[in-house]
Amino acid sequence: AILQDILFNAERMRTVLDQGFTTASEVANTLVVECGLPFREAHEIVGTAVRACLDSNSRQLTPAHVREAAAACGVADLSISDEVLSASAKPSEFINRMDSPGGAAPTRLMQLVRGWRQTLAADITEFDALSRHFHTADEQLVTRARAILDEAHPSDHANRG
Repeated sequence: AILQDILFNAERMRTVLDQGFTTASEVANTLVVECGLPFREAHEIVGTAVRACLDSNSRQLTPAHVREAAAACGVADLSISDEVLSASAKPSEFINRMDSPGGAAPTRLMQLVRGWRQTLAADITEFDALSRHFHTADEQLVTRARAILDEAHPSDHANRG
């Protein structure tokens, strides 16, 4: 009942998501993969960039923030394009990158939903078959019980009408 009546404000959710630092770890992962940095160093760079954003009341992590933080951490030149850095900071891109079994990428979630729908359909079919079976068994039980009562008390049968 709750989920049937729930309404999401997708526009507000998107605004809040885009103004946070939810993809900071993905930016660090991107620095590891694209620049060959150790994760500890990439994490320090991104943490420094996020702190700088917070100190300047900026709600978005930009390539400029990351490059400035890298320089402050002793990494003079990041061998990565601003386009790749920007993409790694976008929540929509982050979700699309989670494309592994059990991941959050839309294609993986749709596979999961299809699988659960198939399971649900099979369960419904089995439930319906069992319900029919139990209904038939119940009718047979009632019929047999009446027959036993009729055998035990034949005179009551005429009065039941």
